[in-house]
Amino acid sequence: MFRVPARPEAVRPPLFQRPRTLLTFSHDESHALEFSNSSMKYFMVPPPRIDLSYGYERWIKREEDRGRLDALLECLEREEILKASRRPSIVTWRGVMTKLVIAPYEEREGWTLNAMLVNGMIYLEEHVTEAQLRAKRDLTPQHRLFSYFGYSFESYCTTSSPGIRDPVTIPGVPAGWGGDVNTNVQWCHVVETKLGSSRLILGGEVDCVKVLGEFLSSHIVCPQDIFVGFRSPQGIVQSTRTFQTLDIPRIVRGKDFAERFLAFLRATMSDPPHDPSVVWRLTFLPKEGIHVRRIEDPRELEEVRNGEDRVGFLPSRFYQNRVVNLSPS
Repeated sequence: MFRVPARPEAVRPPLFQRPRTLLTFSHDESHALEFSNSSMKYFMVPPPRIDLSYGYERWIKREEDRGRLDALLECLEREEILKASRRPSIVTWRGVMTKLVIAPYEEREGWTLNAMLVNGMIYLEEHVTEAQLRAKRDLTPQHRLFSYFGYSFESYCTTSSPGIRDPVTIPGVPAGWGGDVNTNVQWCHVVETKLGSSRLILGGEVDCVKVLGEFLSSHIVCPQDIFVGFRSPQGIVQSTRTFQTLDIPRIVRGKDFAERFLAFLRATMSDPPHDPSVVWRLTFLPKEGIHVRRIEDPRELEEVRNGEDRVGFLPSRFYQNRVVNLSPS
């Protein structure tokens, strides 16, 4: 068990290297992957008192899935980032890394991850059970509406062209509306960064950028500003505010915890004899810590594969390429 500290510790924050963008990609209206910026949006301040319930009946909601690493793994095989993808790193989605960083502050919700160590690369993927998928799909009408409010706010705050609102040509469409919500559409970045001694390759969705220059900057997946809307229970935005993420001091302690845990995880998974096909289970218990164990039960391993052509949770083709083609000679 890697324990969460009982109280804040006076520690020097670990070095957190400014992220460097390796690659961008998009998911289109059907969630097909394409290596382009076709889904990129630009930020615009929304009009006052916008109605977040607008367009709810036309919402195209992406099917809940297991959050596989597959799209990120496809990026690792692209020629333009092949060199970076061969250096020992932690490979995961930004949301998974966030779970590790905020673990010292999480008091209610536990989580489970699966991990594999293949040729020096640690792959981390959230473990989602069928019961958890059903719970995500079977939202109450109120929870579903409240979930929509966030996507609606994003539509009001984004446009396809920098500094120019998308033209409104349909009668009845409210001012500032950026288009009906389709959560299949995503614009994502893959970045390389470093937390202490651990090199990270992270993928994450980016809602929008302010200007083209910011798109080209290296800190895109770690935005410095967060634009927040405060709504009424009926979904009318009452006010907005911009928060600077660098002003959130408590994240420092979380970075120290994450740095120490990643070093512990690599040491644990590297104990000989090492088998790259082994899957490890990481279970976080709030206020306690993270329990790390090797999965031995065939039923658990089958649940990880979910009947798909995989070695552990990695696609078989990707796994074979990494083990055979990229193994040291």
